[in-house]
Amino acid sequence: MTNTQEAPVSVLSNIEVQRLDHLGLVASAIDTLQLVERIDKRLPISDSRDSNVTHGQRVKAMIINGLGYTTHPLYLSPTFFEGKDLSRLLGAGVEAKHLNAHALGRTLDAIFSYGTTKLFAEIAFEVGQERGLLGHSVHIDTTTLLLHGEYSEAIALAQKEKDKDEVNGIPLTDAPTPALGYSKAHRHDLKQLVMSLTVTGEAAMPLWFEGLSGNSSDKSNFQDSIAKFEAFKESINVVESFLWVADSALYSKEKLQSSLIKWLTRIPQTKKNAKQLVAQDDKDIAWETSHNGYKGIIFDKLEVDERWALIYSEQAYQREHITFERNINKALAKIQTELKKLTKMVFACEKDALKAPKKWQKSLKYHSVTFTVQRQTRYSKAGKPAKGTQPDIIEYQLSGIITNNEQAQNKQRNQLGRFILGTNVTDDESLTAGAMLATYLEQQDVERGFRFIKSDEFHLDGIYLHLPSRIDALMMVMTLSLMVYNVSEHEMREALNNQKENLPTQKGKKTTRPTLRWVFQLMQDISILKMEGIPSHVSGINENQDKIIRLFGKNACAIYGINM
Repeated sequence: MTNTQEAPVSVLSNIEVQRLDHLGLVASAIDTLQLVERIDKRLPISDSRDSNVTHGQRVKAMIINGLGYTTHPLYLSPTFFEGKDLSRLLGAGVEAKHLNAHALGRTLDAIFSYGTTKLFAEIAFEVGQERGLLGHSVHIDTTTLLLHGEYSEAIALAQKEKDKDEVNGIPLTDAPTPALGYSKAHRHDLKQLVMSLTVTGEAAMPLWFEGLSGNSSDKSNFQDSIAKFEAFKESINVVESFLWVADSALYSKEKLQSSLIKWLTRIPQTKKNAKQLVAQDDKDIAWETSHNGYKGIIFDKLEVDERWALIYSEQAYQREHITFERNINKALAKIQTELKKLTKMVFACEKDALKAPKKWQKSLKYHSVTFTVQRQTRYSKAGKPAKGTQPDIIEYQLSGIITNNEQAQNKQRNQLGRFILGTNVTDDESLTAGAMLATYLEQQDVERGFRFIKSDEFHLDGIYLHLPSRIDALMMVMTLSLMVYNVSEHEMREALNNQKENLPTQKGKKTTRPTLRWVFQLMQDISILKMEGIPSHVSGINENQDKIIRLFGKNACAIYGINM
């Protein structure tokens, strides 16, 4: 009789391991801002094909994808979510197959049909007011997003169907048009779209977004966007009055006067008053020292109803001084070469010799050349002249001495590191040169937002969709991703300060102002363990990760299975 025994079953073979890492923080931040509820309230499901997952959940999925630091483009969420615990991240019953390209495309269509800017602004104002994130100023700027493809078919389709106002039920008349235009990325070979972004407050929270055609200009974009923003603000009964801040493209005296907004911008140095102001001798200016190498001084009424501040930046001066001295040396080398050619020329009379370089002398920017005429004689016949024979040909040649044009060079040196800020707020004495500078420097918040959106780590730049309407909707989702990131980073830092806590830096020191990107890295190696018949379990949470999860609040604790 042979004894038979079944092979032991390995418990480990029944365990499924899923990566969670920082994605739970992103999901909890979206829940804290109630983005799903706000979107679903405005975009209810009307198609039976969409019954498994709402538009709000799909947008949440795209944001988690966008903040997931992977090589998966934001709109290819099905691949990204394979092998992840979607019940924790998106809600009970949601599966990766529900986030297919058709479902996500219908959500982008729904966003565009509602109005991409309208949807974003309604949500942003709600979040900003509820969480006290609206500042006194708003900062507007634009960037370009590259489009990989000709887009001729999509544009032709839009134009062909324009009389119908829609394609497949989607209105096209308001969709931004992919086009060649001024490329801030210096890719003039690719079509592009322009993204306009307005941020506010300490959190640099995006408050207004617009997708614009690729050949549009900031000089018109800024004025149009501001007008739309102010009209929208009035329509939702927002009483806050903002100070509009932008770069010099905003400055159009006639348009600004007619817009009735408060503004602060960089004054173009093409204006006569501006040219004279920046070129003043340093000893004639009573500078007021500011911070970080800045100085400033107020000038009122150089333009009617405007206050100007002349600003000096030591850092900018050092950069520009190097370039300036290099340009002077290049100019000198060019003059020496051209002067050598001039001195080899032969003239028939002294008058012709002196007349020849006059136009060239006027073109010299940083130097002067003083000419003298040398009288030369020679014999017309070859060979040794007979004794007593006088030279029968008289010629004239130039010789020149190069000197620095000190007046021109000093005038240019005076302008190094200087720029002018202007505002129409002239009755506020607290708006000093330093205060104007501090407000203008917050313009960097918009630029950081653009770097975020176009970062390779987030994989949001370089759009491969075909319909302009869906590209516009996708840009809105990108901006929602920025909102989640900026607000979460700000409130995390606030929580660290309030709780007198800190987190380690990359160099092992302590900080109360970590970037959210670094915090996400600290959340690596957190997994979910699943086994049939047993509730799933989150594994691998260390002390710092536990602290981070608690900083994000109850929604994060629920996702990571931590008791508050």
